[in-house]
Amino acid sequence: LPHLDYDLQRFGPDDPRSHRAAADLDRAIAPLLADARAEGRTVVALSEYGITRVNRPVDINRALRRAGLLEVHTQDG
Repeated sequence: LPHLDYDLQRFGPDDPRSHRAAADLDRAIAPLLADARAEGRTVVALSEYGITRVNRPVDINRALRRAGLLEVHTQDG
């Protein structure tokens, strides 16, 4: 499927553009689900992460460095 979560990542989960992108995905996947259902198949959709609304950036590398969990090594320059 050519539909990824770019709009969801760019605009957030509450933005109408993200809702439209989800509806586009629903329409694109509908024939696949209909065929699977007609053949008695089970379709399982999984995700490796979730997206929530945010109001500020999180500099994860800085937080990890402060906690002593990340070291940076400069090599050749």
